[in-house]
Amino acid sequence: RRCNSCDMHLVYRRGSGIGKVGKGRSIISRLAAIDWSLVAFVFALCGLTFAYGVATMALKIFPYQLFVDAKAAAQSLRLMEDENAGLGMLVNKVDDRVKPVPVVKTFDAAAGNELLLVTGGPAQDAKRLMVSSKDESRDFEIDIASGKPLWSMTHIQDVAPFQPNGDKAKPLAGFFKAYGTYYVSPQQALALGLIN
Repeated sequence: RRCNSCDMHLVYRRGSGIGKVGKGRSIISRLAAIDWSLVAFVFALCGLTFAYGVATMALKIFPYQLFVDAKAAAQSLRLMEDENAGLGMLVNKVDDRVKPVPVVKTFDAAAGNELLLVTGGPAQDAKRLMVSSKDESRDFEIDIASGKPLWSMTHIQDVAPFQPNGDKAKPLAGFFKAYGTYYVSPQQALALGLIN
């Protein structure tokens, strides 16, 4: 049949359905013109990319750490934008009835008197150990031989100046999460200017 609106013919072929002839090309001729080796190469490349992505996550190979670092950086930037979120990451609770200063309780005369870097580990004499309880906002010094606690410190600081809403002049005790307390050697204390 002749198509009046275009310059091509529709031809009925027995067993082959309708194909375009004339100015257009048939579907079969178009499929025959495709470079199938190129199609196979593209699919193989996609498969290798997918497999490497799975291996990256499972084996934590390059560029896994880049994605982890990028995610952490994005989260940090979001927290910096939110004035209230930063304090929530550091503080377990706040209480306006508690004096906002660190609280140290000595349980035994064997407690050491070294300077401490509040940031545990063993003392240089290897007889005492520092342990931190993040969720309780407390650090403990423990006698290694007996396991007996020698002293504890509760991390309390005034967080009122950091509250975006509220009375900044009225002290507000924040119980900071204790991530670790370390002994400072005399050499380190001297280097830091903590002692003369």
